[in-house]
Amino acid sequence: MSAAVIPVKRTASRRRDRLKAAGRKPAPVPLRPTLPKLRDAVKECRACPLWERATQAVFGEGVSTARVMFVGEQPGFDEDLAGKPFVGPSGKLLDKAREQANIPRAEVLSVFKLIVYFCASRVSGGVAAGTRPYGARS
Repeated sequence: MSAAVIPVKRTASRRRDRLKAAGRKPAPVPLRPTLPKLRDAVKECRACPLWERATQAVFGEGVSTARVMFVGEQPGFDEDLAGKPFVGPSGKLLDKAREQANIPRAEVLSVFKLIVYFCASRVSGGVAAGTRPYGARS
């Protein structure tokens, strides 16, 4: 059985139609993307409702020529407030491991995958409502 081919043009136009119907614009991806251009585009993006509850987008930081890249799923409470990736508890653990491996932070590109906004609907004391901090017992 052969794999199905999805025409990109058709799929993109359907996505644009759905966004337009919802009153939103498509993500502003630059024609010739560079890290600075993408960072600026992310700050202005309103293609999904995730930006509404976040204080700011957390794009990432570091040098584009880095030999090491750390990728995370989404920013947490601390990252949302700081506007920088990996500054919360997981970031502290990551820094410890990076230091043990003798990898200077200046030589690392750290980015978030897919989601650049903190996604908790309500926050109390730095923990999303309805969730437990990592390691907490029920």
